[in-house]
Amino acid sequence: KKKADDMICPSCGGSHIRHNVVMLGEAAPKYKYISQAIEHCEQFIAIGTSGSVIDIVDLASHFDDSLLINPVSEVYMNALGSQNRSIDSYFSHFIQKTAVDSIKLMNDWIKSYYE
Repeated sequence: KKKADDMICPSCGGSHIRHNVVMLGEAAPKYKYISQAIEHCEQFIAIGTSGSVIDIVDLASHFDDSLLINPVSEVYMNALGSQNRSIDSYFSHFIQKTAVDSIKLMNDWIKSYYE
């Protein structure tokens, strides 16, 4: 199995390759567009998040209809510390399963919104 240090980018030939995952403490390049996207959306879905990278509760608060999919109920932590509530309590719907195991339920939830 190749390590990231041994890999070469097929597009540019560069050797500085990294995963396409935002790690804790890193800024994601697309986060700057979140507030614009909120203005044009009717539903909010968060899949597999602890809420540690961005304040997912704040995002969910902009929507009457929100869904969190996560295999565990996470404690909500903000800059002031624990809020003694779970993140899922701030969403209108919560599916406590993995993303793969919740695909049908998520699809049904989306369809029911438009019926």
